Amino acid sequence: MIWGSFLGVIIERLKWRKNHWHLDLFTPSHCQNCNHKLQAKDLIPIFSFLILRGKCRYCRKPISARIFLIEILTGLIFAGAFFSLGFNVSAIFAIILGSILAIIFFYDAKSQLIPDPLILILLVLFLIKIIFNFNPVFYSQAVFWQPILGGLVMFAFFFFIYLVTRGKGMGLGDAKLGLVLGLFIGVKFSILLLWLSFALGGSVGLFILILRLKKGADRIAFAPFLVISFLFIYFLPSLFKWFAILW
Repeated sequence: MIWGSFLGVIIERLKWRKNHWHLDLFTPSHCQNCNHKLQAKDLIPIFSFLILRGKCRYCRKPISARIFLIEILTGLIFAGAFFSLGFNVSAIFAIILGSILAIIFFYDAKSQLIPDPLILILLVLFLIKIIFNFNPVFYSQAVFWQPILGGLVMFAFFFFIYLVTRGKGMGLGDAKLGLVLGLFIGVKFSILLLWLSFALGGSVGLFILILRLKKGADRIAFAPFLVISFLFIYFLPSLFKWFAILW
């Protein structure tokens, strides 16, 4: 959860400025409303948010729940990695992968944008996975076409929606993210990923419309549903072996 707090800082400070991405990690933590420098007691993961009831200690204005949520998600990613893979290098790799996806989850939810540097980092992680054969449950290294086909299927699907809707139904960032996630799990599980993410996204979208939190014309970020569905498949592949057997 401490690591999740650091990821939250990255989400808040990663900005697109002057035609390039800028990340400031050296400015001390401060309130986004009153700019007051935060003390150690204000930065305890989970507990500080709960004790302060989601408000700044100094100006009493609401604190974004994003930090609180990413601390929880990151804690679950750590737990999921060690539960499914054990205490080893594969689990550490999964944590790094999950951390990048957690940033994408909340960044897209906040701004409906997926930064290209994060996609590039995922591509580097994929190359590392291939070299060291981390978590080989999804496909054998000898079956080289499975990850390639998985990435192409995911990219083609989202890119088609992007073209048909002229970017209104799905962004190009979703196509890039789908490409990389397909590489990680291969073509069989990519089909499952598409089904899970759209089922989850449709359910949440319907729930939001019922509660009238958004209008029908408002866009809902899709990357969070891709990320959650991917993490379920990556950390709990045994639950979905029945799907791979059908192929």
